[in-house]
Amino acid sequence: MRFLLLPFYGTYLKRHYHIEYDGMDAVQRIVGPSLVLSNHVHTLDSFMISAGYPYHIRWVAGAYLFKNPFVGYLLTKWVHGIPKQQGRSDLQTIRSISSALKQGDTVGIFPEGTRTWDGDTLDIGQATAKLIKLFKVPVVFLHLEGGYALKPRWTDHDRKGAVRIKVVSVLTAEEIERLKISELTETVSRLLFFSQDAWQRKKNVPFPSKNQAQGLQRLLYLCPCCGGRSTLATSGSEIRCTSCGALANMDPFDRLHSGPFEESGGKFFTFKTVKEWHDWEQKKLADIMEQATEKETLFPEDQGKFFQKGHRNGFRTISKDFTVRMTKTTMSVVCDKPTADGTTRYDFAFSDIQSMIICAKQTLEFFIDDTLFRIRLIPEASSLKYQETYFAVRSRSARSILEGEAHGAAFRKS
Repeated sequence: MRFLLLPFYGTYLKRHYHIEYDGMDAVQRIVGPSLVLSNHVHTLDSFMISAGYPYHIRWVAGAYLFKNPFVGYLLTKWVHGIPKQQGRSDLQTIRSISSALKQGDTVGIFPEGTRTWDGDTLDIGQATAKLIKLFKVPVVFLHLEGGYALKPRWTDHDRKGAVRIKVVSVLTAEEIERLKISELTETVSRLLFFSQDAWQRKKNVPFPSKNQAQGLQRLLYLCPCCGGRSTLATSGSEIRCTSCGALANMDPFDRLHSGPFEESGGKFFTFKTVKEWHDWEQKKLADIMEQATEKETLFPEDQGKFFQKGHRNGFRTISKDFTVRMTKTTMSVVCDKPTADGTTRYDFAFSDIQSMIICAKQTLEFFIDDTLFRIRLIPEASSLKYQETYFAVRSRSARSILEGEAHGAAFRKS
């Protein structure tokens, strides 16, 4: 079925997104099984790559996608995809990849595990290097140039533009064998890293849309002018703080233009790109958490669309009428009326959450022990601030452990 449909869907994707492929000659020289690693910028990354790749790729995809009847069918029957529960170690996924490679297949992986929010490749840990060492096959490294700007993760609107899929490097099994894990980790991070801002400064490529900034409040949840939290709103190409009136416009090159416009009361944003703004707010969030009391609410509460709990092979809806609030230690779901188990409030301590990801439609997924929960907020809200608060808590906890171990070691030596 795939071989019958590929010429049609492949041709459509290449024409619709104006896809160019660069360096595929190096891929055609590979004989036998291999791994394909790419930065992750767009919902259709795997299909865009597969449309012009000389071999069929079996993509590792988020387990939640396989639960969707239509997408799950395509992934299982057509792509022969390999499910991975994001945010958790999955030995079955490793076994499935190993089995596919032993059969001579090509397996595709997005080591970031999720799409970038601001155009920069996310941190890639040592786990990817260990997998590469384990499988002992050639590895192809790809960049999707411009793919982020076609439809940034924070928006629901497509833009006009083009994407270039470039083969950055091919590491042979022999080259991989010679590298230490630390060296391979550095190599993988370096070869996969891509910055949309740096690329755009060099290429200056427009990606126009009538809704250029629509949805940015999902990524930018702090106002740099007044410190407002969850006070940003977007419309068309504008982003505005509803608290102080500061205003900026985003152009087709994703640059922010702000100034003392009459409508903004003379206040203006100083950041020129989304990446700069996001870097600042992550640091500011850490300061907010440091200064907050244990019971202080960090942000105004958000309205939810559904709150679900994992049940068998799917989910059971607990509530559709609820709000979500957060302190620096806990995320709470407060229901408008008692749920089936007679509860109106669910408190989830960040220290009890094993992993937290954001999947389709800004939906938070997280594990408490072996139980999976899902929270979807209204489209105007930012789910990212919950995940980044969780990451900040875990990072601070890890630092405390390391500092404690270092102090203990110093004490033992004294």
